[in-house]
Amino acid sequence: MPVEPARPDDDAEIRALFRATLALGHPLPFAAQAPALLAAYERLCLDPYLDPRSPAVVGVLRDAPTGPVRGYALVCLDAGALRPWRSRRLARFAATATPWLPPRGETSAFVRSRILDGWALRRPARAVRALPHAHVNAAAGARHLPGRHLADFVDDVCRAAGHTRWYGEINARVGRRVAALTDRWGGEIVDRTPNRTLSRLLGVPVERLTVLRRVPPLAAERPAA
Repeated sequence: MPVEPARPDDDAEIRALFRATLALGHPLPFAAQAPALLAAYERLCLDPYLDPRSPAVVGVLRDAPTGPVRGYALVCLDAGALRPWRSRRLARFAATATPWLPPRGETSAFVRSRILDGWALRRPARAVRALPHAHVNAAAGARHLPGRHLADFVDDVCRAAGHTRWYGEINARVGRRVAALTDRWGGEIVDRTPNRTLSRLLGVPVERLTVLRRVPPLAAERPAA
């Protein structure tokens, strides 16, 4: 189950997997009623990595060489370059989402909370502010082992570029034991912030965990991806 560099035609599958797992492994409940809003949200989260002009490195995981994409790792080695991309796309998302801002139930609540969360993400925790960032995701029900393979891929990308640490975010219900979540990264939690968006959507408190991973030495039995 090796992680391979993404091909140009993997873009659509990466985006489809993103949409299918937005709400802690499930699609957004109002996705069918607001396709334009969902498309704007997808661009906000993925374009900083998938845009052809982006400096990010993209890897995908499949169960078989010709099978569907079951997971992906989007790696940005230049944290300084990532923040302006996020800020510009947040502004575009806010402009596109304006029609949903008046009270319209869960859709408008999603827009307001996502804009607030977006501004919070513009400045990551001090402990990771200058480090490479990775957005790692895997299909629901198949996350533990694929997650470890995806983390290995990020390690390889960072190691080749001379980095010894990288970070990413994991969303988890408050009070849930997070050891299983962080185990697939092999990292430590360095920051916790409320995830207003998922908390409102799911009706339970959800927090965003910033996880720092140290790049381990390359094991002799595992060649670099």
